[in-house]
Amino acid sequence: MVQVLLLVVAFDMTHYWKNARQNFIQDNTDKLFEYFETKDFELILRLVWQARKIVDITGEHHCIHYKRLEWIYEEIRDELIKAVREIHPLYASIDIDKLKRISNFFKAV
Repeated sequence: MVQVLLLVVAFDMTHYWKNARQNFIQDNTDKLFEYFETKDFELILRLVWQARKIVDITGEHHCIHYKRLEWIYEEIRDELIKAVREIHPLYASIDIDKLKRISNFFKAV
């Protein structure tokens, strides 16, 4: 049962969020998550990417706003990758037999 709980916790974005958020350097990065009331990294990354494209289309990619969006995007992406590496188990360390038992447990529920 504990193994099931650990597997579920590994996929809970809250844990990734807490780890990544500690390392945000720019205040604006945190403000984006607060403004959109989410901990969804993919949503925020997509929104920042789209904002960068809008600035790019207007031909203002040399402006400070574009650079800020670029820094924020890279910061979120990099911190998410770090958080996943810190929290998520290595594939090689996963016991396949335990994983099968967990799968069978969920099938029975």
